[in-house]
Amino acid sequence: MPVKSLKIDCPKLFKNFFLILFFIILPIVIVAGIIYLPSYLRLRKLRNENKRILNEIAEIKKEIRIFKYNLKELEDNPYILEKIAREDIGVMKEEEIVIDIKD
Repeated sequence: MPVKSLKIDCPKLFKNFFLILFFIILPIVIVAGIIYLPSYLRLRKLRNENKRILNEIAEIKKEIRIFKYNLKELEDNPYILEKIAREDIGVMKEEEIVIDIKD
């Protein structure tokens, strides 16, 4: 009994494979992109905003630490308090004469 050889047309097989790939998988990828792209972009925007807010919080906490330190210095050191009162507010002691020299 003779053995029949099986002929496979390779270019036709590859052509069919690429057609299947092009007409089935590509539309699935496009639809998935259309569905998930807006959500992904929104997520990225929210993450960037979150980073910005966290940086702002860190800066504000740093300012609070500085203000607390300055407040403690004012409470503990009367000379600093007197200096600020004299220079910024213009407070003077009793029996003190203020001379204002203008250029």
